Amino acid sequence: MLRKWADLQENLIHIGAIHALDLRTEPENCLRKALVLNLTPVFDPKTRIRDDPAIRRSFDVVSTYVSPIDTLAKQSPAHKEAVQAALEESKRMREMGTCIGLVVTVVAAPDFGIYLSKTIAATPGIIQAAWNLEYCNGKDNWQKMFTGLLALGVASEGFTMPIGEVEDDER
Repeated sequence: MLRKWADLQENLIHIGAIHALDLRTEPENCLRKALVLNLTPVFDPKTRIRDDPAIRRSFDVVSTYVSPIDTLAKQSPAHKEAVQAALEESKRMREMGTCIGLVVTVVAAPDFGIYLSKTIAATPGIIQAAWNLEYCNGKDNWQKMFTGLLALGVASEGFTMPIGEVEDDER
């Protein structure tokens, strides 16, 4: 269930990570830091939720913070492998010149475990588009809006269009 929630919210989480890691001014942060989301379920865990809109609203964000990637790698052997693989892939992509790297996000919820994911590669066009999104105005505003949109279960697919338009215009 946690992975499904994270998959449905991938684009919105990615936009939040761009702001949390301050990738516009610190592109190296994708190799040094990760966004951590601590969630709590807002449904009876014994109930099976099947439809995507209900899954999007199934968790509230309790806290978000940025963690050094090496701290995550030290937490467990599984994290170490996943983080190391993401960093290696990120460095390869960077060397090829396709992007600044992958963004690592950790999604955790009591009784649902921890889901560590590497999200879409961050390109300058995607970063600028995320920075320009109206709801993210200001360094402090992004977090309040980000957690609010996640709590509302806003379909993150709607956030792909502005990113795609900017990326296409830059070609």
